[in-house]
Amino acid sequence: MTAAAIIIFSKTTIPAEFQNWWIGLAVVLFAIIGYIFLDKKISKREPEKFLPEAGSIFVLRFMSLEWLFNAFSFIENKIRGFVNGFSGLMEGEGGIIWAFVLLILIFSMLT
Repeated sequence: MTAAAIIIFSKTTIPAEFQNWWIGLAVVLFAIIGYIFLDKKISKREPEKFLPEAGSIFVLRFMSLEWLFNAFSFIENKIRGFVNGFSGLMEGEGGIIWAFVLLILIFSMLT
């Protein structure tokens, strides 16, 4: 449907759209062949050889980025009350006035 809309609105013909079809076909075929080749190559490996050793456990924990998610959730829990209060202040009665007051404060700090 999207391709038909593009053809109609760009005022080209259908043969012009499919002129370089072989490029897309080549990319898809290379991807399929690469997947099959890598799948066979990986399946031949011995899994015991790639189990984490004692020294690489720290690297695996660092690369999992779980520590980053924990840090962000800690920061989120600490500032949640302030953000909710500020949001309530801006959405409530007089929110436009508070927005102007903050805008004037920011401009006065920048100059």
